[in-house]
Amino acid sequence: ATTTGIIVLIVLIVPAATMTALLEEMIVEVIATITTIMKTVHVGVLLATTAIRAMTTEAIIRANVPTAPTIAQNALAAARIAE
Repeated sequence: ATTTGIIVLIVLIVPAATMTALLEEMIVEVIATITTIMKTVHVGVLLATTAIRAMTTEAIIRANVPTAPTIAQNALAAARIAE
């Protein structure tokens, strides 16, 4: 009776331990997958932000809007005021 009880315990415990190991492995895989997705999204956002910055900078350069009046503009303004 004791031997049968031990065999029954072993049969019940081993699958439970195997299931626990499988569950742990699945959880690790899920966490790894989520981490990979998050990293991919993060890289995508960084690339998009960089692209937007580059496009904005390029647009500003193309517009060639002077941030301060040039010497020629100052001279022209002075000439107009003098008239």
